[in-house]
Amino acid sequence: MPPPSLSIDTAAPIARPRSGSVTSLYDDEDFAGSPPDNLSEAELCRIREDVATLTGAAVRLLAVDADLTLFRVHTGGKWRGTPEGLSRHIRPLFLALIPEALAAGLLVAIVTFSPQARLIHEAIMVAMPDVDVSDMIVRGGQRQIVCENGDLADPAVCEGARKQKHIASVLDCLCARGTRLQPDEIVLVDDDLFNVEEARDHGMRGALFNLDSTAKLPRPRRRGSVMEMESAAKLEESIETVPSIQAMRRARSMPLEEAPVGQYCRSAEGM
Repeated sequence: MPPPSLSIDTAAPIARPRSGSVTSLYDDEDFAGSPPDNLSEAELCRIREDVATLTGAAVRLLAVDADLTLFRVHTGGKWRGTPEGLSRHIRPLFLALIPEALAAGLLVAIVTFSPQARLIHEAIMVAMPDVDVSDMIVRGGQRQIVCENGDLADPAVCEGARKQKHIASVLDCLCARGTRLQPDEIVLVDDDLFNVEEARDHGMRGALFNLDSTAKLPRPRRRGSVMEMESAAKLEESIETVPSIQAMRRARSMPLEEAPVGQYCRSAEGM
């Protein structure tokens, strides 16, 4: 089975959103972690077009999720193997996309709930020996944000829910290097719809990495669908009788692995 193209569309809304599952994109285990030169020229061309779309949309920072996005597996933050072993699970799509993005002048960061930020950074360096990713920013963890060198990030700058605290730490690091970004210059690529919606709620762009289809890069917006649904339900005084809202509330307070993602995504269709 060939790897998917990111197929970023800056104008299209997310249709039939679906978050990640433990199912691999590839049926052929030998294909996992294969180098980008195993991609066809047509696939490489689509990746270049994706990068051109990002730069054309004035995106400057590409923030990529790790488990089930960058990696074809979900480590649960408990990878016990070597960086070399983990590097073999990086999707060929990103082995090609990240160097193309860096060559085009984009900043690339990894934002993940896994606390193994240092291990992930080492795995990326192993997988891309010909690309200078030494300055790539990686932020991991949940309650405490871990940097790519293993240190804890300053909690004073790690504000926000879900991946927003990771991105806030990335922006603080970039600011210390003399680079300031606006929210609409950032795109988050993630397999989890909650993270994508949260990014959009904060004026960023969110690309849903869909295992079954393609990722979309919708226009940034100011209000989130969860907030709008809750407000509408309150007006009808029926919020406790709407199962989809209850599921969303439970999911937002649960660890990523326990969130009822499928139920939420079904309720979000057509928004």
